[in-house]
Amino acid sequence: MDSRLAADPVARHILELLATLEKAAGVRAHYRILDPPPLTSTELPALQVVSRVLGDWIGLRNAMFDLTIINDGQPPRLVRTDPGNEHFAMEVPVSALATPTTALAFITRQIARTYLIISNIAGGSVEPDRTAGSMADVTAVFLGMGKLVLNSPATGHVPLPTNVPLTIENQPLSPDYLAFTHRLVCSMRGLDWNQHTSGMNTQAQILLRGWDSYRDSVFSQALRNVLTASASHRPLMDAVEDNHLALARFDQIQRAFTATVLEPLHLEMERYHLTCKEGMERLNAREQDTYDPCLLYLNQLRRRMDLQRYADMLLVQQDHIIERLRVLTTGLSDLAARELVNVEHSGHAMDNVQCPFDGTPISLYDGNKDSRVKCPTCGYAFVATSGLPQISALRRTPLPPDTSADNVEEQSSGADSNPTAQTAASSSAVKNDGITAIKSKKSNSSATLLIMGIIIMPLSWLPMLGYTIYMILQGLDTPLAPLLGKAGIWGSFLGLSLVAMGLIGLVIRWFSGRSNRPATAPPAR
Repeated sequence: MDSRLAADPVARHILELLATLEKAAGVRAHYRILDPPPLTSTELPALQVVSRVLGDWIGLRNAMFDLTIINDGQPPRLVRTDPGNEHFAMEVPVSALATPTTALAFITRQIARTYLIISNIAGGSVEPDRTAGSMADVTAVFLGMGKLVLNSPATGHVPLPTNVPLTIENQPLSPDYLAFTHRLVCSMRGLDWNQHTSGMNTQAQILLRGWDSYRDSVFSQALRNVLTASASHRPLMDAVEDNHLALARFDQIQRAFTATVLEPLHLEMERYHLTCKEGMERLNAREQDTYDPCLLYLNQLRRRMDLQRYADMLLVQQDHIIERLRVLTTGLSDLAARELVNVEHSGHAMDNVQCPFDGTPISLYDGNKDSRVKCPTCGYAFVATSGLPQISALRRTPLPPDTSADNVEEQSSGADSNPTAQTAASSSAVKNDGITAIKSKKSNSSATLLIMGIIIMPLSWLPMLGYTIYMILQGLDTPLAPLLGKAGIWGSFLGLSLVAMGLIGLVIRWFSGRSNRPATAPPAR
């Protein structure tokens, strides 16, 4: 069986229609195919005779058909004039009378609609959307009149009203699917190839030959045998077996991934949490009270060395954790790109976290926010985040150095106890941090005053120059002269004052810098 034909919706629709017709009228249908009757004229009397012949062929011996020719612009109608009897008024458009073949194809489809209406297979309806289209085509072939419609497969269709939407049910079959339906009907009735093709034109035979590739799979006579038809479908059995093998490999990979990746990672995370817990316990532990300053010094120094050791351990551990995160997020991104990450199926699983030591469930409420939680059983405090993982800041931003007097003194004593070049340089930098900031501000203020004085002093002479030119040209005394003179004098005074203040500030900065220059760190031992 070809996979394309098995997935073809039109082919499945034809099979369903044939099954419906076989259940409703299979016992009354012919096991023979009607050869086209000799029709040489398209006059109404000849068409009346053909209608009677077709009605007798399908078992409608009491049916009467009154044919009327209409223009092509009007939709042809099929009206049951006498509900108690089998009397129908059939309208034939002028375009259907182009040749005897086209007229025969149109009348055949209308006779098939009549059979559906009388047999109540279509619910007794005469509406074209219920009995026209694919239903009329399949019914005509099912009743043994497939040769008549295949000789003119593209004409003779009953048009639908404009307000009826097109569907697979009410659309007429294409010529290829008409040939497919004809071969299906002949195969299910056990007819040979000569009965398929006798009385058909060359075009119809070419359409039938187009389905020869399905002779052994679809049009096989073995499907009519009860014993062979009930045999197992080998492709389906092979496909199920192959799927079982693939699922076994998938389950094997899943178990291997759990045993070799997830569980070791879980144990590794537990060890990391244990190191964090021990570090916090050491940080919160209190030393034994003593009034001996030497013992106090030794205890504090030992405690700081211990805490520094844990801090270094945690920094190395953080690098390991970040490396694991990068590997896992890369794999998760690759899985998401291949549509293997189902966000919709996460549900509320990401809103709960378990304690890494005793497995106590803890609920999280802030979506995609880092929350500090505490286990109610063991008291271990840690950071957890709800929602899907979003790796952003993996390292904490370093805090600015503390410039308080106590911290400066502690760092100074620590530098004396461990006199290395690096410690001395960092201690000196911490001591002079605040002083350097103040000096920088003073230096900026002095330079600003100097620049402002240099700019204002030349500008202050502009009013006096204007006053002098004005007096030379005019030679008159005016109230503007004293104002210009005073503006020039005060501007010069302001500029000179700013220049003097800037110079004094720069000189003070130079002397203070020489006197407070930091000492060179002692060499390392």
